[in-house]
Amino acid sequence: MDPVTTPPDRRDDIPPTVSSETQPDAIETPPLASRLRRFERSLTRSLYTVKDLAVWPMIYAIAVGVSTWLALHHGELGRVAKGSVPLAERTWPMIYVAIAAGALLLIYALAMSIQRVRRGAFDPRGVTTSLNRQLSLLAAAPFVMAIATPKIESTSPIWTMLLCGGAALFVAKSAYVLPLRSVDRAPTTRAKTSLKWVTASLLLLMAAAYSYRFSTLAITNHEALVTRTIDLGYYDNIFYQSLHGRPLNCTFCRGATHASAHFDPILVLLSQFYRISGRAELLLVLQSVWLSTGVVPMYLLAHHKLGSRLAGLALGAAYLLYPALHGANMYEFHSLTLIAPLMLWLLFFLERRQWLGYGISMTLLLLCREDVPLLLCLVGVYGLLTRQAALVRAGWITILVSLVYMVSVRLLFMPSSAILNSGTKHAYSYEYYFRDLIPKGTGLRGLLSTFITNPVFVMEKAFANNKKILYLLQLLLPLGMLPLFAAKRRVMLLYGLGICLLASRPPVFSTHFQYSCTIFPIAFAILPSAIADMRDNGRPLRALGIDSQRFGRAAVTFILVATALSSFKFGGIVHNTAFKGGFARITRSHSPATKKRYQAVRRMVDKIPPGASVAATNRLGPHISNRQHAYMLRQAKTTDYEFVDTREVKGRNKKRQQGRIQSGSLRLIDSHGTFKLYQRDWVKTKIAEKKRRAAKAKAKAKAKAKAKAKAKAKAKAKSEGGVKRAQPSTSAQPSTRPR
Repeated sequence: MDPVTTPPDRRDDIPPTVSSETQPDAIETPPLASRLRRFERSLTRSLYTVKDLAVWPMIYAIAVGVSTWLALHHGELGRVAKGSVPLAERTWPMIYVAIAAGALLLIYALAMSIQRVRRGAFDPRGVTTSLNRQLSLLAAAPFVMAIATPKIESTSPIWTMLLCGGAALFVAKSAYVLPLRSVDRAPTTRAKTSLKWVTASLLLLMAAAYSYRFSTLAITNHEALVTRTIDLGYYDNIFYQSLHGRPLNCTFCRGATHASAHFDPILVLLSQFYRISGRAELLLVLQSVWLSTGVVPMYLLAHHKLGSRLAGLALGAAYLLYPALHGANMYEFHSLTLIAPLMLWLLFFLERRQWLGYGISMTLLLLCREDVPLLLCLVGVYGLLTRQAALVRAGWITILVSLVYMVSVRLLFMPSSAILNSGTKHAYSYEYYFRDLIPKGTGLRGLLSTFITNPVFVMEKAFANNKKILYLLQLLLPLGMLPLFAAKRRVMLLYGLGICLLASRPPVFSTHFQYSCTIFPIAFAILPSAIADMRDNGRPLRALGIDSQRFGRAAVTFILVATALSSFKFGGIVHNTAFKGGFARITRSHSPATKKRYQAVRRMVDKIPPGASVAATNRLGPHISNRQHAYMLRQAKTTDYEFVDTREVKGRNKKRQQGRIQSGSLRLIDSHGTFKLYQRDWVKTKIAEKKRRAAKAKAKAKAKAKAKAKAKAKAKAKSEGGVKRAQPSTSAQPSTRPR
């Protein structure tokens, strides 16, 4: 018991009263061990009392005082972060700390007084301990102010992620002790129905806000000419060709088909939306809206596993705030990005044993890309590991269907049957993605041999890299690392983690690209299960002194706060110095110069007839890709128009174009700065082509005559040399050789 509330006759340091009849002549001194135990207990109580009554209140006073001063003097953040504030200028922060300490002292005194009135007992330590737990939110303030330091996300990204985790931890601790009631406990059926409508409205509002924000950002970025033919122009041309009866054709790709790189027939289905607006902007809006729909299965999974609508809304919001989702969304358009909400739906239907929905989701996922079957095979492996009859059966079916589909696609529709698309000049090989692990030209066989013969080297490439460590932190720290504790479900993460961590190409292990979509949808989908398993299996938590019922609330709070803070510094919703959409920083608003430049580009594009063929440079390709005959300038096609940014015309392309301009084959019809639109003069082109052919034939004949003369001279020299060797010597000299 606390010494303050323990009656005097029950204290450990007062020996029990002994009657005079049985009292010995001399009181025996207690043993040394007993005295040491009493001293240890007294010292422990004293230390805990000091911690509760002095240490934590002082920490809170410093946190509140310094954070308030920094909030009012935001310009000092940079100097504070570097520790360069002179001693003379630190008076005001100390004054703020003193004021905060006084305010907290009043709060503690008021709480003690209220408790004395209510319970009739004075327990300062108990009141202070309870307040310390509830006010732990205040300790997050210095972390938040440190996160607000300008450019910290670029100069110290790993430290920034750890600060986000620290702030979220203190907020979660505060939520852990708060006596919040569940909003799901509606008193009447009518109230429950109203709650469902409110929840649905909030989900719709969040999805709409996300769609609007990222659609606007993506279009602004496109109009600022940040997007490229690779990859937005590719997919825009695929949509156009597929809508006009040429499925998956792409004039920018080898063999005029996207199957030389990827097989993604879902684009043929989505191409019907191209009827709304046949331009690349439609793809950008479609991708943003598509990704926003993932909030619905995320909510359903959380509500199903955690039994809380509030937890479902919080995890749905965390999904929409997630920086890796923003990076994939803003990197132009990719078929791999489309798997994010579909994976959430697939795993939701799997958890609910709704096989029709599961089959539809699996079909759509298989149509997204030719390598998705490998990801689905691990979903099937999870089904086998559960040893539940229904899931085992679904697992075998998933693995069988995925493998059959993958083999069929490779053999029937793609020019290369290799997993890494290698072995033929008609396909784009992806061996260079893993060049550190694949001996040159050995493909998958070389990759497997490296795994077997040199596992230490493989582990070094996977983890001995600061960029990969940062990548893992950005993916998993906002989720509290909880997906790693999802028991058998975490096996589904292996494919995405293996691909991204073993890659040698930096974009593969970056949250600015689409490759993270093989990881984070599964991480989010298994997150509610991980929380529920840890909550329901309370033994490990009890061993740590954690209440299992409150753990779920604290975990959801941590995830929401950590995701929001990491989104603030690494996401795309607000401006920061770290976020990119692919290789480049995004343009968030138009300046007068960029607006005028885009108007000039649209003016030049409108001068090109819809049926004309066009060759364009990389930055201008997405603006002319919605036609049957669109090419990149480097493909060296003879087209009706050439639309170029002269900064991108280099080397052989520049020499060729200058020759066409000098011959009159290309006529400049419009320009703005470095952007120029040329129209081909077919008469002069034919004349120039005839001259070129004649000059080529003449040069060929000349080279042939020269080679013939050279061969004749060589034969003549050879014959003369043979005659000379055959003639006898005209001057006979006596031999000096001894006989």
